[in-house]
Amino acid sequence: MALLAVGFTSAAQAQELRRFNLGVDVGSTTYCTDFRENQAIRATSSVTLFSPNGSCELETTTNRHYYGIKTEFISSNGYIGLSTGLRYTQIKSTLKREDWLDYSKYKFYVLYSQNGSTTEYAQVENLDQEVDYLGIPLDLRLYTMKPRFFRLFINLGFDFGIKVADKATIDFANATMNPHEAQVGRALGTPASFLATFNPGLGFKLGSNDGLNVSMQVNLPSYIISTKASTLATSGLGIGAQLSIYYPIM
Repeated sequence: MALLAVGFTSAAQAQELRRFNLGVDVGSTTYCTDFRENQAIRATSSVTLFSPNGSCELETTTNRHYYGIKTEFISSNGYIGLSTGLRYTQIKSTLKREDWLDYSKYKFYVLYSQNGSTTEYAQVENLDQEVDYLGIPLDLRLYTMKPRFFRLFINLGFDFGIKVADKATIDFANATMNPHEAQVGRALGTPASFLATFNPGLGFKLGSNDGLNVSMQVNLPSYIISTKASTLATSGLGIGAQLSIYYPIM
């Protein structure tokens, strides 16, 4: 965050910001993931000395989807763009048992109640966790050529958000467990209250400086900086795409 602030300040000092654009953006990122070790979750078979909860059989995915409103400030020479705004972001993670190791009808267990010598597990076939954040994107865009209809650019972006909601959707092996969905969801743990992501990328811009313009960029590598944005999976490198539409206001 400090490096981005320095970059923004330096860019602003180097070039006077002359043009103001208003627009919207939408994007999505998919991350490489591993199962986040959780004492409440275990597979139903292949329990080994090296994987006491059978986690080697559990498969996870994590995706980030977002959209928002942004303002973009363009330098007097047109080579530097600074943008910020308001963004809604959802981190969605899924957990299931790998199909090729599906020895039984029941996918995996989630420990949701423990009272004295009584321990209760829910038999789960699929688990989705959605965490919603509302925050602020910060982007520094460096164009590689002077203003024209088609331009390439390099983008350095951060996204900061505060959690506003989270929800677990559970497919139970037995429908009689459906009334316990909220209780089982709480057993998974609480996702992070603060989200930070880093999203460098390359892209192109189409359109006139004095009219509607559209930008498309690929974010790679993209990272979720916050720990425990998902209680189901740990995320690594991500790749994503973003579409932005701007119109000059002044």
